[in-house]
Amino acid sequence: MARALVRIDGGVVRLVECLDRDFCRALESSGYLASGALEGLEAAYQCVAGGVEDEGGDGWGCALRIVSSLGIWLPLLIVYMDLRRRGRKPRPGARDNTLWVSFGSRRVEFLVVEEGGSLSFERLGLWSRLAAGDGFTPVIAIVDRVGGITYYEARVVEGLS
Repeated sequence: MARALVRIDGGVVRLVECLDRDFCRALESSGYLASGALEGLEAAYQCVAGGVEDEGGDGWGCALRIVSSLGIWLPLLIVYMDLRRRGRKPRPGARDNTLWVSFGSRRVEFLVVEEGGSLSFERLGLWSRLAAGDGFTPVIAIVDRVGGITYYEARVVEGLS
């Protein structure tokens, strides 16, 4: 049974009714719920996890309605869900297709790419330098065609000695 009911309203996932106050407080204290709006990736994750449902129900149908309505790239949701299942609390990153996660004092920026997609060395190098410059460990998350994820640390090396 869902712990909260949500509605997609003007590109925002709105909390319609909280059925479990502790659950809603936990979402608020984690920064996922603010001013009655639930962060989109977390809302889609909670649909699959059984935490929330919309007018069409819960599960993957609910998650896909949110992803579609908010324009969330599905591989980004897949990596987000993997990190949440590992006990992490990812946040959308400041750069396209990125997620931020803290591992204690270590901060990691994940760049989500799809197997077979195009990614130039220049773009990869630039992203890696920007992430490291912002104090993050840059990690690439490659999502394969069946939803498997492989993680690689991505440090730029200026030269070999």
